Amino acid sequence: MHASPDDHARRVPALAAAGLLGLVFALGVLSVRFAVPGTEVAAWWPASGVGAGLLLLHDRRYWPLLVALLVPIAAAANIVGGRPVPLSLVYGVVNAAEVVLFCVALGGLRARPSLVTGEDFRRLLVTGLATGLGIGVVAGLVVAVMTDGDPWSTARSVAASHSAALLAVVPVFLRSIPAPDLLDHRRRAVVAQLLLTAIVSSVVFAPGQVLPLTFLVVPLVVWGAAVLPVRWLTWQILAVSTGVTLMTSEAGGPFGAPDSIDAQMRGAMVQLFIVTLVVVALPLAIAVQQRRSALDQARSAAAALRRERELTSAVLNSATDTAIIGADPDGVITYANPGAESLLARPSSGLVGTPLTSIYAPEALRARRTPGVGDLATVTRSVADGDPVRQDWCWLRGDGTQVTVNVATTALLDDEARPAGYLVVAHDVSERRAAERVLRAALDREQQAVERLEELDREKSEFVSSVSHELRTPMTSVLGFTQLLGSGAGGSLTERQRDMVGRIERSGHRLLGLIENILSLSRVESQRETEAAVAPCDLREVVGAALEETEELVRPRDLTLRTALPDEPAVVRCERDQLERVVINLVSNAVKFTPDGGRVGLDLTVSGDEAVLRVSDTGVGIPEAEQKRLFESFFRASTALSAGVQGTGLGLTIVRSIVERHGGTIAVRSAEGAGTTFEVRLPLG
Repeated sequence: MHASPDDHARRVPALAAAGLLGLVFALGVLSVRFAVPGTEVAAWWPASGVGAGLLLLHDRRYWPLLVALLVPIAAAANIVGGRPVPLSLVYGVVNAAEVVLFCVALGGLRARPSLVTGEDFRRLLVTGLATGLGIGVVAGLVVAVMTDGDPWSTARSVAASHSAALLAVVPVFLRSIPAPDLLDHRRRAVVAQLLLTAIVSSVVFAPGQVLPLTFLVVPLVVWGAAVLPVRWLTWQILAVSTGVTLMTSEAGGPFGAPDSIDAQMRGAMVQLFIVTLVVVALPLAIAVQQRRSALDQARSAAAALRRERELTSAVLNSATDTAIIGADPDGVITYANPGAESLLARPSSGLVGTPLTSIYAPEALRARRTPGVGDLATVTRSVADGDPVRQDWCWLRGDGTQVTVNVATTALLDDEARPAGYLVVAHDVSERRAAERVLRAALDREQQAVERLEELDREKSEFVSSVSHELRTPMTSVLGFTQLLGSGAGGSLTERQRDMVGRIERSGHRLLGLIENILSLSRVESQRETEAAVAPCDLREVVGAALEETEELVRPRDLTLRTALPDEPAVVRCERDQLERVVINLVSNAVKFTPDGGRVGLDLTVSGDEAVLRVSDTGVGIPEAEQKRLFESFFRASTALSAGVQGTGLGLTIVRSIVERHGGTIAVRSAEGAGTTFEVRLPLG
């Protein structure tokens, strides 16, 4: 039996369970009261079928309680029906044991059994007959021990009545395929079958009817197996069995009339008739239901396949920009979509039936062919080597021109993994490949231009460095002799001459500063391409050394210089003289652009894995619109120009180059007239 998904969760409402227990009692009483005249053995015992159904509807956890209730109910039914109390008590235990054994053998401990396949019915038939025979043997022994009745006759009658009851009643409680909607083309057949079966059964087994017409009922029930769902047929067999048993007990029908057959034999014949109906009709109904379900599934699958085929065809036909070509194992084209027709400038009728290799340019095939390998193997080589890959090929169009396509070839395999054909999917990439060639050529030219510019930049840097070195030596001499003249070493000077010498000296110092800045920037840029000597250094010492260098700038000014350094070392890997240049340039700018009475601050802190250096002032500030250009070479802010502060515009460029070369960043916050703050962040190391 098929297991149901609610294996250990079966339970019917308590009211329904109580109703089934009451039905067991009522059917037991009626079975005893309506026994075949002339015998004390019940002609039918449907109470066993209802009891078995009650257990099958419940999870096995509830079975002990239900069995404990079935024993007294079955015993009470026998007593109320008129049997002796001792015999009734024994029958109560035997009937409950019969129900339990039947349900266990049917697989009810695991799940609620089903009646869906032929195997399900065979198990039901074998279990029902075996249980009936077993209860018949037990009933014969009980009669032999507790009464003076005929044990053999009793065993025969009980076996027939209980087997028939289990086979006719239990199917009602089993799972089956859900009944389809009967309001379809079978509606008239269903109505006709139900009416005719009811009428014919009533006539054949009516009281006073003695003709042997039982064969008329069988084809009608068989007809029901062909037109009714299994669930409906089980109810019809149960109804026919109940009616036949009741009418036979009133001496009606062929089994109730003959005086030549003893009463117990007539009862046994009724039950054999019921078993015959079950054996003939239920397997046929199951087979018909399975065939109908298989046909429905096949129709659904066929409809789904048809929809999928239509969808596939629509997709292939709508792919006008993609060529899709199918070929058989021999490489003969069997399908070409509109995209292939458009790409190859050939109609589908002109492509189908031709070799797949005929659309490939001959020179392309020759270029890729290896000795001993045919053209088809050449174009499908990527398939043979493993997963298909996309390749560029030249295809031959119908007008003789060639087109560059990107092709993916896939092998179609049969059930035995042998090639059943090939699927070729291609896109026109002629324009794309031409554009790529143009782009590659442009990139090559650009790369050459970049290399030339880099070469020119190196030459420029070398020229500037060389010129700056050449200028610094004479400028040093000029400044030296200017200082000698100013000191009177060459003779006394008039006031006008002394003023002229002072101007020469100041201009010379500015020119020398410009030369020094150009040399510093040149050294920084040249060191970017070489590995400079770096070593761990404490930024506190770097800041201290830089402040000593700028001391002469601060001393003659009315400025407040505030310095804040951490107690713990702030160690970074750096070129010490370069970082000193950063601090000197930032402090020098702050001093130059801050009027007397202002403040200059220098703060060094450690934040996470970074050292943070902030140089702030309360000077003229920088307009927000000009801050993006602040680090460009030779750029000077408008506020610096209006304040008349001398400078070269290279100091901040040098600062940023050095900071970035050390893996750090520099940022500026400023507002015109409200001062400026530069923040340098360097990784600790």
